[in-house]
Amino acid sequence: MRYLKLLIVLLFFSVYVWGQSNGQLSLKNDESIVWVGNSITHQCRYSQYVENYLFTRFPDKRFDFHTAGVSGDKVADALARFDLDIARYKPDHITILLGMNDGSYKKFDKSTFETYQLGMLKLLSKIDSIGAKPIIMSPTMFDAKFASTTGWFPDQSYFPEYNGVLAYYSAWLREIAWEKDCLFVDLRTSLNQITSEKRKEYEGFTIVPDGIHPNPVGLAVMATDIIKQLFGEEPLSEIHLELVKNKEAISTIKGGIMSYLKISRKKVAFDFYPESLPWVIPEKAKEGINLAGINRINNEILSISGLARGSYTIYVDDVAIANSTARELTKGIDLSGDTTMSHYKQSLTIAALNQRRNKKLFQLRELWYHKKALSEKRKVVLVMPNDVKILKEIDKHKEVISNFSQKEKKILAQTHALQIQIYKNNKPIKRSYQIIKNK
Repeated sequence: MRYLKLLIVLLFFSVYVWGQSNGQLSLKNDESIVWVGNSITHQCRYSQYVENYLFTRFPDKRFDFHTAGVSGDKVADALARFDLDIARYKPDHITILLGMNDGSYKKFDKSTFETYQLGMLKLLSKIDSIGAKPIIMSPTMFDAKFASTTGWFPDQSYFPEYNGVLAYYSAWLREIAWEKDCLFVDLRTSLNQITSEKRKEYEGFTIVPDGIHPNPVGLAVMATDIIKQLFGEEPLSEIHLELVKNKEAISTIKGGIMSYLKISRKKVAFDFYPESLPWVIPEKAKEGINLAGINRINNEILSISGLARGSYTIYVDDVAIANSTARELTKGIDLSGDTTMSHYKQSLTIAALNQRRNKKLFQLRELWYHKKALSEKRKVVLVMPNDVKILKEIDKHKEVISNFSQKEKKILAQTHALQIQIYKNNKPIKRSYQIIKNK
């Protein structure tokens, strides 16, 4: 009863504060981030999307990213491989996305929850012992409506209200984050709210198609929430010019430096040196950014007041990208969204390199999965030594992880080389603007 009352209080409280972050992350040059979690992290997808943002938004800094998610993991599993698979990267920050599997997809159980609590506290203690800072993330959404349609639960052996159990786990995690003064990221609210709203339009809507794992759109929602809560929602750039009698201008610039400003009755021209590049994620995931309500993160705002009445064509690097009236320019227009622009193509290159890098990291996560599976099967065979199926599975796992160290070393070398390529391609270049009055 005490746990039920606490759940009601925490869920009521979450209506008001759930989407708020308890701080923001300020990354320093050469810092390392390790993504810890279960199968959702093992995929190397939401982390990849966030990395794309960091590579392009902070091109003057270098970060080192490592993924340490393993499919099926509970907190105890992360603790078991902490030294070999997490601490070895000497992280400055460790994100933790664990809990989906810890409740075992069952009705809330006090003993199970206390095991999770104890494990999380031990994990936080180990993180502190290596001088790293934890970033606690809430478990994501469990979509019971679709869990029944997949092979994860062939015997329907899950609690239909398991999403509520995860809400309890999440509420406790938020309290622990406040208590220990560490960052917390809410990954539940957006996924649940989006699903609830969209199902009013279409009952079959989901962004968690197997009940557990978000699809690309859902993963983009997660990445967007991480970015919003850890780094804010600042637009890419803002250029505001107030012309004075077509001779001079009062300027307010964000996200870059302006130079070479020339003004006449029918033309305004200047060069702009941007501080960062657009955030790009795969096409099939983009809708997640819109659903999560962070459209402005790539905005490139241009406003010019004092222009003569009429229509104008805006050129960037000699390419016409927009037409606007003087009135519209006074209010400000957004120049983002044109995928033909050079800086967007530059971000596409970075995203492609990082996708290749994460495919390599996924191979490494598969090795770690088979390593864990081998250990588990060996325990089973002690009880069932003559089980042919188990023995075959053991042979398969042994084959996959043969020469584990050499395979791991090769993959890490490949991902490091790709990361170097990313840093060779993520420096913004000068952009030339011309705003010319149409005849």
